[in-house]
Amino acid sequence: MKTVQGILEESDAGVVIVDDGSGAHAQRHFPACGTERVTVLTHESNRGKGRALKTAFSHIMGSMPDVKAVVTMDGDGQHSVRDALGIAGQTADTGAVTLGARDFDEPKVPFKSRLGNTVSRGVFRQLLDIGISDTQTGLRGFPASLLPLLSEVPGERFEYETNVLLALHEKGFAMDEMRIETLYTGGNESSHYRPFFDSLRIFSAILRFFKFSMSSLAAALIDNVLFYLFLVAFSGLFGLFAVTMAFAAARLLSSVFNFTVNRRFVFRSERAAGASAARYYVLAAACFLAGALALNLVALPSGLQAGTTTLVKIAIDSALFLLSFRIQRKWVFGT
Repeated sequence: MKTVQGILEESDAGVVIVDDGSGAHAQRHFPACGTERVTVLTHESNRGKGRALKTAFSHIMGSMPDVKAVVTMDGDGQHSVRDALGIAGQTADTGAVTLGARDFDEPKVPFKSRLGNTVSRGVFRQLLDIGISDTQTGLRGFPASLLPLLSEVPGERFEYETNVLLALHEKGFAMDEMRIETLYTGGNESSHYRPFFDSLRIFSAILRFFKFSMSSLAAALIDNVLFYLFLVAFSGLFGLFAVTMAFAAARLLSSVFNFTVNRRFVFRSERAAGASAARYYVLAAACFLAGALALNLVALPSGLQAGTTTLVKIAIDSALFLLSFRIQRKWVFGT
């Protein structure tokens, strides 16, 4: 393996390789494993990238107590020795996590890599306030002091790396980035990342947002059913104001359900219920005013029927969904 040979020649670092069930046919890829600075750990069967990394971390904690920084690298030859040593040096100097950041604007970047990172980067930035330019990089530097924490992060396969970023962010650890070169060979055919299936696995790790989505979906169902029923009932009573009255009545009842579920099961907030409720309803009032204004601007001039107006309302609520998640997570429930 040229990368291993390069590290041995250009530094005094030790190398730990995890053979994750690759079989006898892959042993030719480990030419440097006879030296005392190279350790090969073997899984008899494929157990996933997350488990392979944890196996390496466990070995380092038990057998290499003097290590100051640990750099993880993919085994497909995509990372240069220069970048790996640069990541190691910066991590050791700063004591902060250092992530290798690829340049996805380069034309040589394969489509599946560009797509996967674009989607995950958007989710991290918009939903979690984590401004990382390369969420799927395999070249990462960690202070050795973080290895116990990294060993406890859940996940056995590709989702583990996403869970690591979430855990570090939740614990308040700084994450720096360093621009790196990526050496794609054969259109990145050696990569085992499957954009569709592994993206599902990765994003399922963002459990809080999933639960928020389910809570919001249930509340939206209650809200829209009640909105339609109230709109039919109020049409003859309130005239032009029927839309606003139906909107208010439906939102009030659905919000009680949504607040209770979000506080107890989604965000598991420890903030006092009264304080959270006050902030929740300030947010709800702002969303109500924005939604009602937009809905009336569309529905009243055109004289839309109840069914069509309900569809318009769903579209408006969808536009407010992501903003509401971010505000609830930070400001309402303080998590």
